[in-house]
Amino acid sequence: MLEHRFRYLQPIVTCFIDFAFDSFDRKAPWRVMECDSVPEKIIRLIKAFYELTSAQICVYGETGRLLQNKNWCPSRLRPFSYNIRLCDRLGNTACRHSRDIQISPEHRIRDLEYANDVVLFVDSYDEMQVMPNNVSETAAKIGLRVNVCKTKVFSFMHEN
Repeated sequence: MLEHRFRYLQPIVTCFIDFAFDSFDRKAPWRVMECDSVPEKIIRLIKAFYELTSAQICVYGETGRLLQNKNWCPSRLRPFSYNIRLCDRLGNTACRHSRDIQISPEHRIRDLEYANDVVLFVDSYDEMQVMPNNVSETAAKIGLRVNVCKTKVFSFMHEN
């Protein structure tokens, strides 16, 4: 998409948002699943699976001590459960005032989400001033915090 915008001299401003998954409410993913109508039985099953998980590391035939999973929210589940809720809220609230970027005559896009990554697209700096703040506020409502140091902005503006 960036190549297309560059080739046709169309302006684009992108913001690659990084979320701080290392400092979040450990119980929030379960609440997110409840809000998304995941059956309680499935939530209990996932919790039980991760609560009862332990590991041992074997190096050169020597087995280390048993490591218990004290962080009972699985790290792989965090981005997944948050991304579902965040995608829903981004579309409904955080990005509702921005215009979509046209990527073909029939298709427009405003953001992409994959795993724990979010990329925002706009065609002006003014719009990009507002969107990351809206995303940050929206994410905070579901227990996420934007890692400002790792969030990056990229832009291409053709000068006449």
